[in-house]
Amino acid sequence: MPLELLGNGEGLSSSHSVRDSIVRVLCDEWPLTARQVYERIKRSYALDCSYQAVFKQAKELVGKEILDFDGKMYRVNIEWVDKVGHFAIDLKEHYENNPEGNIGAGYKFSDEFGKKRKILA
Repeated sequence: MPLELLGNGEGLSSSHSVRDSIVRVLCDEWPLTARQVYERIKRSYALDCSYQAVFKQAKELVGKEILDFDGKMYRVNIEWVDKVGHFAIDLKEHYENNPEGNIGAGYKFSDEFGKKRKILA
């Protein structure tokens, strides 16, 4: 998931992905149906996409455990939000403890939010 999701939302244009727009909409209002998400994306972001694209991407986000789905309604998965929060805290700590960005500090971030991995020397 692109980290542009974590931005302030200003200047959204069609270059932003449908996935990002879905999550942004559900950060403001929830739970929503796929149709409601689609309508808000069209109204708020003027993103050129179809309802089918929103529906498909929402299903993929559920599969990646970024969204929760209950019957007809979508919402952001709180556990994913926690992982993003832990990632941000870990990243800040990593930068503060290693201001020069030296690889010799012993840790490198993995692809998973909030998990560091030890660099083997």
